[in-house]
Amino acid sequence: MQEDHVSMGWSAARKLCLSVDAARHRPARTAATGPVTDAIRDRLRETVPGPSPDRFLSPEIESAVRFVARGGVLS
Repeated sequence: MQEDHVSMGWSAARKLCLSVDAARHRPARTAATGPVTDAIRDRLRETVPGPSPDRFLSPEIESAVRFVARGGVLS
């Protein structure tokens, strides 16, 4: 009746601290994305909204999978 605990919290917190520290010291990215990336994002946004508050993502993930499967990235 003893639970087996594997603590990954310390490691995750350390990685987060390193990432935040790196982001603070790195200059903001000002480079624009390429025209192909912009076109793919714009087409995907027709069916899958962009980042917003927390929500159930499963339907949006399925829409993105269908977008890729039907060749939306290639067209």
